[in-house]
Amino acid sequence: MTLPIIVAGSLTLLLLLVGGLTTNVGPWYRDLRKPSWNPPNWAFGPAWTLILGLAAWAGVLAWTHTTDGGAYVRIAALFATNIVFHALWSPLFFNLRRPDWALIEVPFLWLSILGLIVGLAP
Repeated sequence: MTLPIIVAGSLTLLLLLVGGLTTNVGPWYRDLRKPSWNPPNWAFGPAWTLILGLAAWAGVLAWTHTTDGGAYVRIAALFATNIVFHALWSPLFFNLRRPDWALIEVPFLWLSILGLIVGLAP
């Protein structure tokens, strides 16, 4: 059980690092018109750490509670797909300054989450 924890934890830290490095909350972002319910900037780091930490935990549980060889491939593919879509959003939005592209990417991220829900259901 130790190896899945190390892998999931390392991937989560890598994803958080990529997200942090590709998120520049500079004048461009500050000047965007945002809704009144937009969370404060400081809340995003803790929120995403919690969300991705829970996803890593779910991955470890799925991995350690299967004995089917094909299930390992499915679990890895589902989480890899989700990681790619998570990693794409910040560079699209913040680095390329393309909220329109980031918005187009969101349904794919949601579909990857739905894929995890359906693909990991008992």
